Amino acid sequence: MTLLPTPSRSPAFLRSLLGCALMALLLIAADAAQAAHYIRDVVYVPLRSGPTSQHRILDNLKSGDRVQVVEGDFATAGPADYLRVTTAEGTSGWIEKQYLVSEPVARQRLDAVEAELALAERRNNELQQQLKALSSDQNAAASELERLRETENELREELETVRAASAEGLRLHAQHQQLSASNAELAEQNAVLRQENDALRGQLQSDEFMHGAYAVGIGAVLALIIPRLWPRRRRSEWI
Repeated sequence: MTLLPTPSRSPAFLRSLLGCALMALLLIAADAAQAAHYIRDVVYVPLRSGPTSQHRILDNLKSGDRVQVVEGDFATAGPADYLRVTTAEGTSGWIEKQYLVSEPVARQRLDAVEAELALAERRNNELQQQLKALSSDQNAAASELERLRETENELREELETVRAASAEGLRLHAQHQQLSASNAELAEQNAVLRQENDALRGQLQSDEFMHGAYAVGIGAVLALIIPRLWPRRRRSEWI
């Protein structure tokens, strides 16, 4: 049996091992130096003039394009079977069933989700703006409510003042009516007193007239009586 040379006994093996290691390092360094790239997800599918791969290509459809099946059964057709379709631009042709799906592709769904997300973000921003506006309106309404409450309190105080003034006015009015009634009663009493005074004055004048007449009569009587009572002197005594 032939023995293989051991590494310690074979310099050529060591050189080969070292060369492999250097090559591996170079490959690793080369991979690290290359930037990462990705395969694009857009796939172009030929639209043919007939239901075989030998028919000429009418157009190249990319993934996500919408077509309408006008001939053939999508549910029962095999992957390699051809279906006749019409594009959104109105071009009619044949395409393999394996390239058709019944739902939008992931790119379209992602675009739709992104559009919905953008719409939701716009709606959220609008709602935020509306919320800020409502908050501002609420603050304004709260300030207006506070002002109305202050006005209400002022009106209540003014109403109490008016009520108090009205009560005082009613009291004064009642007092005025009472004084008017008393004044009317006093006026009637005064009129009665005046009538009585006039009557007394007339009676007094009548009494004074009678007294004067009595005095005159008495004087006349005395004038007649006194000479008679006075003793007559003799004429000789006068001479």
